[in-house]
Amino acid sequence: RVQPSDGTPGQIVERMDLAIVKSVNPPTAAPGETITYTLLFSNAGVYTATGVVITDVVPVSLSVQSVISSGVAITDTSTTLPTYTWDVQDLAAGDGGTITITGILSAALPGGHIFTNTAAITSTSGVTMVVDPDASNDSSAAGILISYADLTVTKTADPEPAVAGMPLTYTITITNLGDSAATGVTLSDTLHTSTTLQTLDQRDDTAAEFNAGAHQNTHWVDPRPGYDDDEWLEIADTLLASGVYTSRVLDARNVVSWTQLEWRPRRPAWKPLPDNGAAEEYYVFGEADMSGNRLLLHLDESAGPTFGDTSGLSNDGTCPAIAGEACPTAGAAGRFNGALSFTGAASQTVAISDTHDPARYAIELWVYPTVVTDTSFILRTDTLTGTAENYSHLLGIVDGYFQHTVYDGVYRTITSTTPVTPDMWHHVVGTAESNGDMKLFVDGVQEAQLDGLGSLWTSGDWFRLGSTYGPTGTARYFSGRLDEVAVYSRTLSAGEVLDHYLRGALRLSFEVRSCDNPACAGESWSGFYSEQTNTGLDWPTVTFSPTITDSRYFQYRATLATDDADYSPELLWVRVHPDHRAVFASQGSCVAQPRAFTCDLGDLGGGGVVSLTAFVNVNPSMLGIITNSVTVSASNDITSANNSASVTSTVESEVYLSIHKYDDDDPDHDGYNEWNHGAADPVNPGSPMTYTLEVHNGGPSDAWNVWISDTLPITVTGVAAHGNWSPQCTFTTHTISCTVANLGDYTWHHLVVTGTAPLTTGWITNTAWVTASASTVYTTSHLSDTETTLITPLADLAIVKSGSPDPVDPGAVITFTVVVTNNGPSPATGVVVTDTIYPGGYVLSTTEWSCSPSSGSYLICLLNNSLSSGASASFQITATAPVSGIVLNRAEVGSPFYDPDEENNVAYAYVGVLPVADLHIRKADVRDPVEAGAPLTYTLTVSNGGYVDAGALGTSVVIEDHHPIRIPWGGRARPYPARVYLGGITGQVRGITVTLYSLQHTYPGDLEVLLVGPGEQSAVLMANVGGGADVSATLTINDGGQAMPVSGTLTSTVTYRPTSYGLTGDLPPSAPAGPYGGSLSTFYGSDPNGVWRLYIYDTFGSDGGYLLHGWGLQISALATDTVTLSDTLPSGLIGVSVDAPAGWVQTGGDPLTFEADVLPVGAVEVFTITATAPITGGVITNTAWITSTMADFWPASNEDTITTTITAVADLAITKTVEPPEVVGPGMPLTYTLTISNGGPSPVQTVTVTD
Repeated sequence: RVQPSDGTPGQIVERMDLAIVKSVNPPTAAPGETITYTLLFSNAGVYTATGVVITDVVPVSLSVQSVISSGVAITDTSTTLPTYTWDVQDLAAGDGGTITITGILSAALPGGHIFTNTAAITSTSGVTMVVDPDASNDSSAAGILISYADLTVTKTADPEPAVAGMPLTYTITITNLGDSAATGVTLSDTLHTSTTLQTLDQRDDTAAEFNAGAHQNTHWVDPRPGYDDDEWLEIADTLLASGVYTSRVLDARNVVSWTQLEWRPRRPAWKPLPDNGAAEEYYVFGEADMSGNRLLLHLDESAGPTFGDTSGLSNDGTCPAIAGEACPTAGAAGRFNGALSFTGAASQTVAISDTHDPARYAIELWVYPTVVTDTSFILRTDTLTGTAENYSHLLGIVDGYFQHTVYDGVYRTITSTTPVTPDMWHHVVGTAESNGDMKLFVDGVQEAQLDGLGSLWTSGDWFRLGSTYGPTGTARYFSGRLDEVAVYSRTLSAGEVLDHYLRGALRLSFEVRSCDNPACAGESWSGFYSEQTNTGLDWPTVTFSPTITDSRYFQYRATLATDDADYSPELLWVRVHPDHRAVFASQGSCVAQPRAFTCDLGDLGGGGVVSLTAFVNVNPSMLGIITNSVTVSASNDITSANNSASVTSTVESEVYLSIHKYDDDDPDHDGYNEWNHGAADPVNPGSPMTYTLEVHNGGPSDAWNVWISDTLPITVTGVAAHGNWSPQCTFTTHTISCTVANLGDYTWHHLVVTGTAPLTTGWITNTAWVTASASTVYTTSHLSDTETTLITPLADLAIVKSGSPDPVDPGAVITFTVVVTNNGPSPATGVVVTDTIYPGGYVLSTTEWSCSPSSGSYLICLLNNSLSSGASASFQITATAPVSGIVLNRAEVGSPFYDPDEENNVAYAYVGVLPVADLHIRKADVRDPVEAGAPLTYTLTVSNGGYVDAGALGTSVVIEDHHPIRIPWGGRARPYPARVYLGGITGQVRGITVTLYSLQHTYPGDLEVLLVGPGEQSAVLMANVGGGADVSATLTINDGGQAMPVSGTLTSTVTYRPTSYGLTGDLPPSAPAGPYGGSLSTFYGSDPNGVWRLYIYDTFGSDGGYLLHGWGLQISALATDTVTLSDTLPSGLIGVSVDAPAGWVQTGGDPLTFEADVLPVGAVEVFTITATAPITGGVITNTAWITSTMADFWPASNEDTITTTITAVADLAITKTVEPPEVVGPGMPLTYTLTISNGGPSPVQTVTVTD
């Protein structure tokens, strides 16, 4: 019942309840996406609704694809779309249906807006009193949010145009044009083949980079700020023994892996010796050359009984040496990695079999004694049980000092000046050579030396480690640790010993960490990396183990330590691997290859922007157009149509070109010293002539369409290219023209033009040109070069000089022959020879030469006529030899003509004066005649009347070459080598002093100076000494001097010894290959006669100088000989005794023989011989003589004979007896007995008895 408001009785009506519900799926959609509207209609009343109509105005932005209904049947009566009308007619109570509208949203819809539309249901039942009591559910609205992600990308390149060989920067911008976040945004970019992504700077090698880190007692040293590659990190105060450097934080700008660390120390630091006899390279100093290495025990094993020999000879050690001894403990902490630990009380030993007995040796090891007692670290023996008496080659401790003991027939021991300190590592080295010397080094310093060794013991078959030795009770087994034991069949030089010591005394180690924040705050350090694991021959690279976490940031920490305050580890650079490319994104992370990269950028919100920058290098050879494309994507990107972008760049060539022209091969220019084109300046008229053109492309691009042209004042005969290029060249009589399609960037190329010089003398000028028509040539280029050349007659005069006879007798005539040869090409007039000879020289008569004065000590001889090319002229000079010594004759030739090779203009002749001694002997007797059996005394008086000492003869000679030696800014000196010649010396070298006259250099630490003798022995005189302190001094060098400073001023007031703080490697040819000796004693015992060579090499391309007044040698030689006195004594002498002068040793008895090393000039020596005369009378004869192998021109005085008369003396006695003695009767027998005797001493031949 419907109750009216006025209170009147209401009407009874029928009830219906229409309802419609509209929904949309999805509720949020992007333009172009398909959506579905669902309309649910129903009648929830109790009466049927009639005339039911459903209307829905579909948005115009929806393209309807289908309309589907279910349930109650409906009829589409729509007349004007997008308004849909459906007639349901009657809708009974409880009935209903569904209408589904599917459509596609317009692509032009703006994002961020909600589009709503409403569906309604109506009925005409109200007219017939069937009413709908609830009109609120007769309509329903559904809203859809238009939202999407739409990525777009742009790419630009800068600069435009690009330059080949230069950087190019790509900038990529990604924008989300939609209002919703793009999820999982990725980017990929593949570069053009002519471009390569730049790598990040992951190498620290400059002051700026190292000073960006944190120093703790470390600092960066740059002695020459204007030059690269000679600066390093070191300990600031080495007295503090260590320093720590923490690097700057490296930023890869992406999450990346960090896998390896590479570094370069100036010298090996904490690195074991190389295996297999190899030689290191690439270090600046301290490279080990293991030639001659016979045993190398690193002793890194974790357990015995075998300890591997890595010398390549398989001389492994085993323990124990004999039964009853024990094995040392392996795996102890060593100087390098592991070591063997010995307990003396347990008699722990190791034996190594090696039957090789070289004539020289070196033994080295690291030792950590825990007990200081007489012991051996290593010794050599013949049987493992025979060390009580049979041992040699011993390193150990005696009386609290390190010792080196050698057996050469007797035991010889030298000891250190450094007392043994327990519980610390020491490097101990012993060297010895047969008939030479033995040395002991402790911690890199020579502390003892003994000269005059005999032949080394050659009966050894074994080495023992840790052994006792000698008589029982005098020594003990070793207690402590041994590491890095090495034995060589050669000696080590002092420089090598120092280098080997510093390998362990200097230690450099690293720790690393990766970080997720730019300060690396709170991150832990990982690893402990050093050269202890470096078994290669160059600088180290280590792989991180365990691996470290992939992160954006990385940092390392270096610890530097030293045991020697004079030295520090020196670190040139550090580099982290792998290389990471220069791709930077404002969010996310990228993975890059040389020519491609991909990036995971995460989600990008609506309207958001991500920028990326990629830094590439353009190949220097590129020319033309390059195109690069980039693509982005997201999981919900509305469209891919705008997901890629391209940029096109024009690449042009820009170059700095230069040309240099030489009319002379320049040996100081790289490569030129290997060429020999036969040209010089000046040039002989009409002679062959060579021009060298050097064309340089200084980049940054390849040069295209290059043309070299030259109009020449010579008659051209050819043009040829040298090096790795092939220009097309043509020439005429006076021109050349060469073209080449391109020249690589930063390359040097050479053309050699050959021809004939003009016949007219004077200066000629020549200009060469270069251009590149297809490249932009910088205005600063040096496109032409002019060379002027003097055309003048050349005469290469060479002089040689010889003396005869050699050796010459004292006071005899020496004839010196001087020969001058003209090697051309022009005749030479006005040839002059100046000759400095021994005083009293006389020029033999010659028609070719005019000499003034004709005699004297300084002669000038002028050749009267022209000397044709290829011809020779000679003259002779005579001189009277002195009584002893060396006669030196120097001659020099010159002429008004230009001489292209002045090094052959000086000649030296040495003539040795035959050593002559005038030996005399005089014999006298005391009492002549002498009675038989009486005392008899002989006196022998020997003397030397000269000219030289008889026996051992010492000679000292000075040879000098005062021609200047030029030292370039890096490279070989000129000349290389400098030479002096010595001849006429008797004996072997016993001492050398080297003088470098007026060495001038602004950085002597760059110099390496090597002396090589006639027998190819060598010694490094100086290497890496003096640092950067300017030197202007005459340096005197012999083994008795002091060490040169590693830095500090070298001075003329100090005598230095050969000093090397590390070679950069073998000196370049023509110097011999190493290893080199470290002291002048290397030459001792060798023949001094022949050519001595001095090599000077500057290791760095900065700072040059001169050896302004050349160099010289003072050589002492000793000829060994023996003076022998012999005396044939008469027979019958008894009780012979001799009182001999000091220095004479009896070596024989029949004849009586005495020997002495020397009988000086003027010396008078007296021998007294006492004996008892023979008992037989007569005349006895005694002959004595004195000899030596030295010449003696007066042999008559070498022998003396004396006769002595022996007076016979006899003492006859007679006694007479009768028998019977007192009374006899007549006629009875009577006997007389006569007894006759001789009391001597002489016998009596005839005795008469009268009675």
